[in-house]
Formats: sequence, structure tokens, C-alpha cells
Amino acid sequence: MINSRNNLEIIEVSKLKQKKHRDLTGNYLIEGIKLVKEALNNNADILKIYLIPSILKKIEIPASIKIVEVNEKVLNKISSQKNPEGIVAVVKKNDVLPNRSSKILVLDNIQNPGNLGTIIRTADAAGFDSVYCSSNCVDLYNDKTIRATMGSLFHIPVLINQDLSIVLKDLKNKSFEVIATVLDGEDLYLNRVIVPEKLALLFGNESHGIRNDLLDYCTKKIKLPIFGKAESLNVSVAAGIFMYAYSDQK
Repeated sequence: MINSRNNLEIIEVSKLKQKKHRDLTGNYLIEGIKLVKEALNNNADILKIYLIPSILKKIEIPASIKIVEVNEKVLNKISSQKNPEGIVAVVKKNDVLPNRSSKILVLDNIQNPGNLGTIIRTADAAGFDSVYCSSNCVDLYNDKTIRATMGSLFHIPVLINQDLSIVLKDLKNKSFEVIATVLDGEDLYLNRVIVPEKLALLFGNESHGIRNDLLDYCTKKIKLPIFGKAESLNVSVAAGIFMYAYSDQK
């Protein structure tokens, strides 16, 4: 049992709340029973779990994973939440390539962690194979991003720090239909949606959209109509509509 917030191990673990230390160590934190269970069930590389003793009644942890019991004050130091559930895990980042690639989501400069996490969760639900994020997207391992994925981070490969010019060029050469979502595109509802065998959907920054240099790699441009007075849709909401429109409709 660790009872001191000044314990050297606890100080090092708490540093993982900062991106620079996540990048330096290659590790990140997840919190809460649901997320830890999802990580365990999907064979994430969990290095260590910190928890208050009462949590052991609520979750089954394999003997191969080291458990460190802490008191609530120590747990609060390593947690990013105001009211933590009582369990935090240190997980190693792993670059997992997709097993198959026929339906890909490509994200350019998404800045809001909640948006990124929600988009990943929706991609998982809509049956997409993988998500590619540009190097200027918000950190995938941000606590808010991870929580917004609701565990989908462990279900679908998410490739970060990607040079999208190279990615899109490669997809186009592999006969993918690369569809960009832009304001001057073709109205999604004017024609029947035909789902190509190989699809890459591209979404851009919440305020500025997709960079112009990336649009050169796109084979089609689409948009959602605005029927009311709203200026635009939240990018995660729009992404959800498009992803389901282009999901397997059989």
C-alpha cells in the first residue's frame, strides 16, 4: 500500500498526465472500471494498475498484471478527474496496423479532444477498419480523448502523427475512393449513396476544414445540407452522419 503523495513512483506516474512525459516514456493513463476492463478484454499492454482496495471487488485482474494498492489521496494525485472511480492503469502505446483496409477514416487537424474521441467511437460503431490522424491532431492519449472513445480506442486501430499527403496518395494508388467533406461539395441527399469497395472519408479542422493541399488527392467532395439557421454542424456529429451513410448498407 502506498500512502504518500510524495512517493517517487507516484510522482513519476502523475507526470503521465502531461503530453511531454507520455511522449518521452511511450506510456499513458486510463481511468475507471469500464476503460480498464475494455483494455484487459482487448489485450492492451497494461504495465501496472493503481487502485484503492475496495475496487478489487468490482474487477477481475489477471495475476500477470502488477497491482499497487493506494489510498484515496494518492489515487487523486495520479487521476485527472475530479471524482475518480478509484482505479488508474499505466498502458504502453502500441502501433497496431489494421488487419484489413476497406473502410478508412482520415482526420486532418482535429483539435478538440472530445471531438476526436467521439469520432473514433463512432468509427468503431459504424464498422470502419481504422482511423488515420494527422500530426497536428490533438493528442490521442489526452485524458479527455480517451474517455470520449468509451473504450473504442482498444477496438479499432488509430494511427497517429501521419503525413496525410503520403497516406492519401497511397490510398488513391490502391484504388480507394477518397471522399472529402467540404462546404462546396455535392449534397449527400441529392443522390443515392453508393458505398465503394474501398473507401476513405476525410474530415478537417473544426474551424478551417480540410487543408487545400489535401483536397488534390480526393476523388469526390460531399457536404451535408443545412435546413435551419445553424451555421454548421459539430465535426463529430457530421462525421457520424457521413460514416453511417457510407457504412455497409446490406
